[in-house]
Amino acid sequence: MDLYGNGITTGYPSETFQPGASTTRAEYSVFLARAMNEDFR
Repeated sequence: MDLYGNGITTGYPSETFQPGASTTRAEYSVFLARAMNEDFR
């Protein structure tokens, strides 16, 4: 499964990912909603 290609995750505005960065509750909630329901992508 390609998370970026399926619109589940978008990364940062610079189109990069920062795996060591902290994740907020809101960011995780959006990620989970997009993964569970295509309407949120």
